[in-house]
Amino acid sequence: MELRPYAPPTFWTPQGAWAKRRQLERKGFPTDLRDWRFITLTLDPKDYEDPCIAWLLGKRHLREFIYRLKKEYKFTRWCWKLEFHEADELGRIYPHWHLLIEHKTKIDKDRISELWGKGRTNIKRVDKQDFDYLFKYATKAIESIPDWILSRTNVRLFQTSKGFFPPAPIPADDVEKQNNEIASPRDGEDGPVPETQNYDRHFETIGERLKRWSRYVVSRSTSPEGHVTHQMFEMLCDSWGQLLVRIGRIKISSRISCLDLTVRENCIQTSCLNYLSAYLPASI
Repeated sequence: MELRPYAPPTFWTPQGAWAKRRQLERKGFPTDLRDWRFITLTLDPKDYEDPCIAWLLGKRHLREFIYRLKKEYKFTRWCWKLEFHEADELGRIYPHWHLLIEHKTKIDKDRISELWGKGRTNIKRVDKQDFDYLFKYATKAIESIPDWILSRTNVRLFQTSKGFFPPAPIPADDVEKQNNEIASPRDGEDGPVPETQNYDRHFETIGERLKRWSRYVVSRSTSPEGHVTHQMFEMLCDSWGQLLVRIGRIKISSRISCLDLTVRENCIQTSCLNYLSAYLPASI
């Protein structure tokens, strides 16, 4: 059996960002971004003293900017990613956006600044060698989550234009799937949730969601016949890190042979769940 921290595909956590990248790759994220344009858009703190208000207004500014940019430069495929600056001297953490557009001819940097008009801008042409770096940068985890974000219930971190991904293959006889639009991945797809939990995820804050995720682990076991089974467990201890510490103490202090219990940075491997019975009360 192998236990790993629960990591839904989301940019909020490092493990989740890795899963999100895999999700985008499977969905068909473009592999040749040569000559695309990569635009960074920031907000001037002098005009927006409150970072939360800056984010709320910035979302509207971003929609208007993309609309005007598309109208002027005639591109159709684009995606953007929300990021956050490091805290300034007053402890404020401001948002900024990275916009990737399929436009392969020159765009005047002064025109970009004029169209945005809300803060500093930067534009660069992507060459083929930049793809891995750019993709990792565009799909990295959020490193600094502002307090004003943790108290909100829904924050979109990534969005694509219609047609950004190739159409998913749909069985001809599957009418229901044919009638559903193929949407780009969205944050909040956090997998199965215990039915016993008496909360409404529509009103769960980002901070509450992160805390809930930190209390789950997922097991992966293989039967003698080769069948793989996944189960989710809720931990009695407060976090994955605390579970690692406690299991490590078991290995150090226990007189029981621990040859079948291996502790790694992000993984616990064991052939005996009894070691974990005090920390994993029941499967979900």
